[in-house]
Amino acid sequence: MEAREKDRKRRVGAIGSAIVMGIYILLMIGICVWPILKGIFVPFWLKVVAVMIPTVILVSVLTVLKMRLKEIKGGEINEADQY
Repeated sequence: MEAREKDRKRRVGAIGSAIVMGIYILLMIGICVWPILKGIFVPFWLKVVAVMIPTVILVSVLTVLKMRLKEIKGGEINEADQY
């Protein structure tokens, strides 16, 4: 029972931190896109870089979240607690 509760807390923590980071990155993308929407001249290469970097980070965060949830579900952490 105690292990299930710890796993639940770990899952909630992992998902919560991914949500916070995702919101932060989406805000960064919004800040980068805002001048483009306002009609301010921005070179094309800068537009691409300004959107791609946060997008790559967001995909990385989601990938790490998936790996973390798989690790928690597999019980790898509980096995390490024994040592």
